[in-house]
Amino acid sequence: MRQAIRAAIRRATAWAAGHERAVAGLLAIVVFAVFLPSLGRGFVNWDDRVYVCDNPLVLRGLSWEGVRRACTEVVYHNWAPLTILSYQADATFFGTGPWGFHLTNVVLHAASSALLYLALVRMTAAPGRSAAVTLLFALHPLRVESVTWVAERKDVLSVLFLMLALVAYERTCRRPSVGGHLAVAAAMLGSLLSKATLVTLPVLLVLLDVWPLRRAASPRGGDPAACPPCSWRRLVGEKLPLLGLAAVFVAITIASQSHVTEAESQMPLLRARLPNALESIAVYLGETLLPLGLHPIHVHPGPDRWSPGLVAAGLACVAGLVTGGVLLRDRVPAVPVGAAWFLVALSPVLGIVKQQGFQAHADRFTYVPHIGLFLAVVWGAAALAERLRLPGWLPPAAVAAVLAWWIPLDWRQIAVWTDSNTLWSHTLAVDPANSIAHEMSGIDAYLARDYPTARGHFVAAMNSRRGRLYVTPRLAAVCFDMGDLEEARRLRQQALMNPGSQMTRWLVQHMRQGIAPAVDPEARRVFEEGVAALREERVESALEAFGRAVALAPDYAAAHDGAGLALARGGRDAEAIDAWRRAVAANPLNADYRVHLAQGLLRLGRKAEAVGELDAALLNDPTDAVALNLRLEAEAPAGEP
Repeated sequence: MRQAIRAAIRRATAWAAGHERAVAGLLAIVVFAVFLPSLGRGFVNWDDRVYVCDNPLVLRGLSWEGVRRACTEVVYHNWAPLTILSYQADATFFGTGPWGFHLTNVVLHAASSALLYLALVRMTAAPGRSAAVTLLFALHPLRVESVTWVAERKDVLSVLFLMLALVAYERTCRRPSVGGHLAVAAAMLGSLLSKATLVTLPVLLVLLDVWPLRRAASPRGGDPAACPPCSWRRLVGEKLPLLGLAAVFVAITIASQSHVTEAESQMPLLRARLPNALESIAVYLGETLLPLGLHPIHVHPGPDRWSPGLVAAGLACVAGLVTGGVLLRDRVPAVPVGAAWFLVALSPVLGIVKQQGFQAHADRFTYVPHIGLFLAVVWGAAALAERLRLPGWLPPAAVAAVLAWWIPLDWRQIAVWTDSNTLWSHTLAVDPANSIAHEMSGIDAYLARDYPTARGHFVAAMNSRRGRLYVTPRLAAVCFDMGDLEEARRLRQQALMNPGSQMTRWLVQHMRQGIAPAVDPEARRVFEEGVAALREERVESALEAFGRAVALAPDYAAAHDGAGLALARGGRDAEAIDAWRRAVAANPLNADYRVHLAQGLLRLGRKAEAVGELDAALLNDPTDAVALNLRLEAEAPAGEP
């Protein structure tokens, strides 16, 4: 029996060695099949709306104007033109429903898996181990967030270009040419235009030069995986253009994300960012071993609130990776190279240089680092099995057992992303003090007019481990609508006097994003026709389009607001006020609608009503300059400017 198993393994290995593209295709099919349930998931109210659902740049599909704007505009503090173009292509070919966007994510991930296998097997001449690394990387439950979350298209698209860069690099290392180096640079550029995190590629390529390409030393004994050797000066010199490209995108990213980057005083290096980076390394390795309780947002604890135990664990993990790499650098060079890849690829998302966003760490940040980690694990385990003279069937069986455990976890985690309610309910189930999950749940409850539930979630968000100060105006709005005017005024004053960090101020100014309920795609399309007509001063055409949008979606607040603007443009203020009241009723949290209503009321001399709407607008958004100015003008004595 054992001889039959060994013979079958040898035959499979021999077949795989001569059919690398067929194996890559089979691996892609397996990965696609595992993530196929993603096609049944919907959009969620966590970035999906700003990138896709409520983004006219995407919803209008591909066009020359759309391509121009995708290449020149920053969307939600990210300049990622290829990602936006891919969304536009989805809207054009599949419509604006969620399934097409999910399909593209799954296809991109499956294609990346196939390309990773091709790159590895050509670099190492080890089909079995290359397939194991590919499957462990592609099917780990930490991949679900990147693949199933529509807003993370930038992850899967960026990694596809990374895999293309690896395939091109292996080819040009064996047959050096200017065209080969240009292909690597083009692939890196594609990755950076999708998501600007692959600035580490030059360093990662140097690691591959050490192993498995072995360009940094003379090849040993005719090793089929080794490339022609060259000097360190050449190895580094040929990466300089890539380093220049990386520097350009670092500058672009710093500029585009300046509004959402925490100031040094809010996130000091030694008291917040460095401890969190060490904690994150420990968490990522822990979640790799035990991928349970995964959810999309782990809130940064802030200064002086880090866990000494996790920081110590992070230091131990780094020390272990470095020590293991040094000890095994000659016997198993894959271990130090894989460990270094893991740490280098993680470096841009650890928040050491600057803290961007509220997350302490995120599942999606392990996408590229896991390639190196599984290289080290597979080659290290294989070397150990050979040293212990374990049966040849045991390593493949171990990989199969791990995948048999992971795939059901993948499906369970994919189900978490069914819709917003499922996502945040799951998050609160595993992390009850999660302030962002409470806030998003509170918004859903508020829009459903369930004010007590909304108030409870907003209070929990404020009282969590790191309360979010920009929840304050939302809680004030709830109190206002519940009739608790004294508490509403107190919260408004608190929000005005203590806006918090730069990130907080930016979010207060943009808090109206992502709070509107989902809208029928056809109604959105008709609404955009109305917006275009209004820009061209075609008032009657705009009114007709907004009317059709409202007929398709009676609670479409933006369409009611657009109708109010069109009516006011035509001098029909009384009718405009009715339209704006419907907009406010459909989305009470949007300060813009209340400001428009107040402006209409002021034009008709109804100052008291206008002041009430302006007060409500300022409760929702205390930093709204237009509302503040109108409020001051409304209270100014007659004749005073």
